[in-house]
Amino acid sequence: MNSFSEIKGKSLQQLEGNWIKVVLVTLLCSLVTGVINYYFNTIGVIIAIPIEASLLAMYYRIAKDEGASLNKFILSWKEYVRYFIFSILIYLLLTVVFVIMLLISLAIVGLPASGILSISENFTSLLAGSLLLVIVMSIATIAAVLYISISYMMTPYIIFAKNDDIGAISAMKYARQLVKGYKWNIFVFELSFIGWWILAILLFVVGALTTLLNPIIAVILVVLAIAIFVFLTPYFATSLVNYYFELLKVKEDYAIEIGLVKMPYEKIEEVEEKVEENVEETVEKMEEEITEIVEDKTEEKETNHTDNEDISSDSDHEKE
Repeated sequence: MNSFSEIKGKSLQQLEGNWIKVVLVTLLCSLVTGVINYYFNTIGVIIAIPIEASLLAMYYRIAKDEGASLNKFILSWKEYVRYFIFSILIYLLLTVVFVIMLLISLAIVGLPASGILSISENFTSLLAGSLLLVIVMSIATIAAVLYISISYMMTPYIIFAKNDDIGAISAMKYARQLVKGYKWNIFVFELSFIGWWILAILLFVVGALTTLLNPIIAVILVVLAIAIFVFLTPYFATSLVNYYFELLKVKEDYAIEIGLVKMPYEKIEEVEEKVEENVEETVEKMEEEITEIVEDKTEEKETNHTDNEDISSDSDHEKE
């Protein structure tokens, strides 16, 4: 697998010449999605799923060196349906995780109130224990969310691979197998972008806080933050797609098995040679077995003939 810097460098090269289109499309989709989410809340998230799918598809096509034309932005209805099913399933899965963590937290917090834990005798200790519980459960929830997100992160790219025989659930299963053994590496790869994200967030927060003190500086900082976000989003997304392609190379046999990668010509020749060798070996073994059987039959016939002659000779002697 290529290094992180090589994957990022390749992504930047692929984005060259497409920056204006990509930035405008990313900015437009972000604005539309934001407006939809603001006015429709939870339903807005569902409505915005096709926009999210189209945006990811554009990054996917760029990473495949297919350019950023409008037709690369639009998916087939089957791809939209599969991506929609995938998004809903992930949303439900994460919801279940949050509910389970919440129930566990409430159950543990309820123990002191019932007198089971001695910590209930001391309000300060109770407060400290509850705070510790909140921190531990928050960390556990974040870890669970990250694990699920990384496990199924490659699903959209499998959906965009134009395989009509791979449904949403199958794509999720293949994605989980594809990242097996690489979850930590993917997490570290994502963290390599964290400096840019932190810088953008800080600029935005500082700009928002200085609005009343110095509006001009505030506007400049917010614009810079938005510029970084708009630049970083396609850079980050395209890099993830290229990481996915690196995974396909590392797990080439599995990718060929599930139909994500066509078998290379060299590998086809290698397989054909192995098949020919196996056929030749099988034929040779069969010839040897047939020869052994014929020899055994011949020996058996000769033995029987000799026995018959001996019996005949004995009979003649008896008659005499």
